[in-house]
Amino acid sequence: MVTGYRVKIARGARRWEEAERLQGVRVDWNRQRAAPILVKSPRAWDAKEKNFVRTLAVSLQGQASIQREQGSAACVEGYREALALDEQVADTQGAAVCAFNLGRAYEELDGISDLALAEQWYQRSLELLAKADRMGRARCLGQLGSVAHARFLGAREAARPPEECFGHLVRSERCYTQALEMFPTSAVQDLAVAHSQLAVVWAESGQIDTALRHCREAIRHHEANQDRFGAGTTRFNAARALAGEGRPADARDWAQAALRDYQMCANVDQYVVKTLKLLEHIESDLRVTSPPS
Repeated sequence: MVTGYRVKIARGARRWEEAERLQGVRVDWNRQRAAPILVKSPRAWDAKEKNFVRTLAVSLQGQASIQREQGSAACVEGYREALALDEQVADTQGAAVCAFNLGRAYEELDGISDLALAEQWYQRSLELLAKADRMGRARCLGQLGSVAHARFLGAREAARPPEECFGHLVRSERCYTQALEMFPTSAVQDLAVAHSQLAVVWAESGQIDTALRHCREAIRHHEANQDRFGAGTTRFNAARALAGEGRPADARDWAQAALRDYQMCANVDQYVVKTLKLLEHIESDLRVTSPPS
């Protein structure tokens, strides 16, 4: 239990190597306890033995999630092993979470990126989730919206026909909106993410004022959750969108606010640098557009 709290603290501070090392200790401990059970037929497991197997699955999934945060494709092996164990103990909720995280791995990690596989795993998670699990289902819908948005970006880069690009964007907006409507008011972090994602989609469609409304809602939820990093990222995205729309004065205000958020967070030097570079670009645009004194 103590090691589990230490993992949580390390993850919260984005000390990923320390978090992975500590989680590895938990995995080894749980694997040792489950080893004599796993050599027997699952039909012979009693309730206590099933719980040991389930605990191993949870610790494997935790380790895989830390690896995914670091961009390591090794997470796939951990998620798959955890999923197999969840299936053996008929833990459909645990299996659904593993399937969801496999979708994230195939969506997010450069070395194994595959949107078709990501979508397949998100759909599998939806199938496993209970109809009453609105939170889980909303999160799956949000990730399906993310896949659709990634397909939009790929289609745009490949100069595909406008109607094809727009179709991906419409599907993305629809999934995010459905997710937003399913989250309860207490799910402030999920609401913040959904609003942030909708802000990006509306900005891509040229509806910058609608995008900013979603940005403000996202920031409100991030701040209610005391998430300065999330608020900073939302403000950064708004600043970049405003700069792209030729509104450098507004963009500067948002970028400066993002910088203040990031400077309050630990281990985010790369985001501070990225924001400073955006501010340099914005200041350059302001010098071009401002009349000489």
